[in-house]
Amino acid sequence: MASKGLYIGEKNVHLCLTKSELTCPDNLWYARWITEKDAKAFSEPFMKGQEHGWTLEEFQELQNMGYSYCGVFLNQRLCSIAGLWKRSPDVWEVIAVGTKEEYRYKGMAKSVVYFIANNIFQHINVASYTSSESNLASINTARSVGFKFCTSIVNNDKWCANNPRPIVANRKCHLFER
Repeated sequence: MASKGLYIGEKNVHLCLTKSELTCPDNLWYARWITEKDAKAFSEPFMKGQEHGWTLEEFQELQNMGYSYCGVFLNQRLCSIAGLWKRSPDVWEVIAVGTKEEYRYKGMAKSVVYFIANNIFQHINVASYTSSESNLASINTARSVGFKFCTSIVNNDKWCANNPRPIVANRKCHLFER
């Protein structure tokens, strides 16, 4: 269920969001955390061309590594997904956003991104999001709930993940200037 993009040599963009900038989608779908009880749903191939989804062991391994996932379900079928990566104590990121082809353009991706971002704000003040520059669907989804461009990847690391945060092109991340 890896997200499209982030290929070697392709430019990445970084987006950030604060709680006050979070915008609830107009057509908010019910999203919830994915658990081991959802094994039947997450074992189904998610994206076109995949042979299978996650095995229960793969899902448990991801959980043990600190990743959490939410989804929109219809009739117990996983239709849209987003993940949470606790990159560092003060940088948590929305990851692995995807929607099954037959459910796209219904607002489900916005709903799972909103769900993860809203959860992040229960713990820290800034949410992160990274996409390849060419993945306009991903970027537009993030922006639809309030994410704003922050910077590109700097020295293979996210600008907002460094402390102290480095200056890039004579600019600092706008979220940390407050």
